Order: sequence, then structure tokens, then C-alpha cells
Amino acid sequence: MILFIQTLMKNVTDTKYELKEYELKANYAELAADVIRQEYRNTKLSLTDVANIIGITPNYLSIIFSKHHGVPLNKYLQQYRIQKAQKMLLKTDFTINEVVQMNGFEDPNYFSKVFKLHTNLSPYRYQKLYRNEEAAKPFL
Repeated sequence: MILFIQTLMKNVTDTKYELKEYELKANYAELAADVIRQEYRNTKLSLTDVANIIGITPNYLSIIFSKHHGVPLNKYLQQYRIQKAQKMLLKTDFTINEVVQMNGFEDPNYFSKVFKLHTNLSPYRYQKLYRNEEAAKPFL
């Protein structure tokens, strides 16, 4: 009976440790996402930069970020930038080139290519098709 209780207590302790470890990993992944949301305009932002900001190694961040968010950090950053660009194209009067620069892209051609992969439309076409119906909604 004593052996059973000791084994049970060890299992509970191990489970608590695993849960804390999971929470720590999730917190790093969320911290990285927060860094992306704050720094996405930085054209040089990379996995290494984000890892350095939160104080862990890039390899470790890459693993936990992908597991937590379901996509690699660079893909998440790209998707976030495109989402921000979509909103700007619909709700502001900035030119496409200004939107490119304000959302962390250096090259307008690359931006157009990535934008089209995400939306199936060029930035210009997307803006023309959807601007009127989105103009009334507030910019977030």
C-alpha cells in the first residue's frame, strides 16, 4: 500500500512538472507572438531577433512556436503582416507602396507575390474589390 501511494505521489509530481513545462513553453510561444505584434513593421525581424528579445535560443523557440501556433514563426509573421496590410488597403488612403513599407516588407514585388498567395488577388485588385464594403467599418 505504501509503495502504491509513493508511486501515485510521484506520478502527481511528474504531472505537475509536465504541466509547468507546458505552460512555460506556451508562455514563450505567446511572448514571441506578442513581440511579432509589436515589431512586425521591422523589416529585419527574424526568428533570432525574437528569440533574443524573449531570452531563449532560436532553435528552442522554433520548436515550441510551431507546436503552439501550428505554423513556423516566419510564416506567422508573414501572415500577420499580410492581415495588417489587408486592413490598411481597405481602410486608409495609403498607396500600396506605403502599405508595403508600413508592414515590414522591403520589396513591393515580393509583397504582391505573398499577398496574392494569401488572398488570391493582387493588392490593387483586392483594394478595388473590397474597399467600398469595408470603408464604413472602423480601422483597428
